[in-house]
Amino acid sequence: MQRELTDLQPVLARTATEVEEMMVVITSDKKEADATKRQVEQQEKDANEQAAKAKAIAEDAQVRGRWERSHI
Repeated sequence: MQRELTDLQPVLARTATEVEEMMVVITSDKKEADATKRQVEQQEKDANEQAAKAKAIAEDAQVRGRWERSHI
């Protein structure tokens, strides 16, 4: 049993190193994903504001059109 544990030490060390390297990559990817998420959320907010403005303009145009047709 002791010999098996001794034989596995290099494998365990290599695996630990691989896990540490993967954690660095995962951490970096998460930071990028968080930054992208913030950008998308801001773009969504901007798009919603533009949509609300466009809707208000369209509603105003409809009201003005009805008013002009009723006063001809």
